[in-house]
Amino acid sequence: MEKERETLQAWKERVGQELDRVMAFWLEHSHDREHGGFFTCLGRDGRVYDDLKYVWLQGRQVWMYCRLYRKLERFHCPELLDAAKAGGEFLLRHARVAPPEKKCAFVLTRDGRPVKVQRSIFSECFYTMAMNELWRVTAEARYQSEAVDMMDQIVHWVREDPSGLGRPQLPGAVASESMAVPMMLLCLVEQLGEEDEELAGRYAQLGHWCARRILQHVQRDGQAVLENVSEDGEELSGCLGRHQNPGDGAGSVGKASLHPPPRSTRWRRGDVAPVPVRQLHESDWHGLGGPAVPRGAQSSSHCGEERKRVSGLSRALSPCLGKDPLPASPRVLTRPRAGSWLVPAPPQQPER
Repeated sequence: MEKERETLQAWKERVGQELDRVMAFWLEHSHDREHGGFFTCLGRDGRVYDDLKYVWLQGRQVWMYCRLYRKLERFHCPELLDAAKAGGEFLLRHARVAPPEKKCAFVLTRDGRPVKVQRSIFSECFYTMAMNELWRVTAEARYQSEAVDMMDQIVHWVREDPSGLGRPQLPGAVASESMAVPMMLLCLVEQLGEEDEELAGRYAQLGHWCARRILQHVQRDGQAVLENVSEDGEELSGCLGRHQNPGDGAGSVGKASLHPPPRSTRWRRGDVAPVPVRQLHESDWHGLGGPAVPRGAQSSSHCGEERKRVSGLSRALSPCLGKDPLPASPRVLTRPRAGSWLVPAPPQQPER
């Protein structure tokens, strides 16, 4: 046990040193002191090779600065807070394309003119996280008001009416569910509900909905976490169904496991019971035995089916740990975007 403690302490020190090194780089090179906000297209030497400003990256940097300022004593300094506030004010002035409408740009010019809009919710999600963290470190109510208003708009787009995103429903499009949407919504639920009982209660059911949606992406008897599934939680054929993003998979399933349904909720056939994060840490990855079934679960035979579906989850997440559990295949090496995998298609059953 002592050796394990020493190893963990060594890693903690190394991660801390890396954080200090990374923060020094961004503090020195990324601040736009003329227009506000941050340069994010930086070379290894810190030189700006493109001054376009991506709204989701602006939001992430504001959030990170505020979170470090709030959580770590060594980052509790005026320079960091001032930079976060300058980034937040840049977002307030320029992120929304046509105020008072809520839709945010995807990318802006250096001085804040919109360049491109994406028909998704992700710029708005990081805008919300930035505003909420700014409120936490400044206590200025206008930031929290922005965060809650944008959160309600995002929920409306996702749960009620997506037409405001500008994405038409085309007749040839395959109906599918992306894991990225409930993953980001669950991040927002946790962000806004932190130490806020009113908002935590307000978004509790949304958190359970997100968790159920995320866990539908655990497929192939728990051996793969797929980015896209059908609307009823089944694996899709073709390229869309083979897309796998290990980073999203590990983060999403881990978060979902912290949001079990209320005790009154009964698990239905097709639901996936969450694997507790503690169990993921304490178990051998390849010997993971399956989920802890919540109180009020159905019969033991049904629980066995759910265990079978989630068992082997370690194989789905092991690419994140540097272990590729998938069969050797040239197709595995094809990456549609950074951090993503295309998993091999499931074996075809012979015709009878």
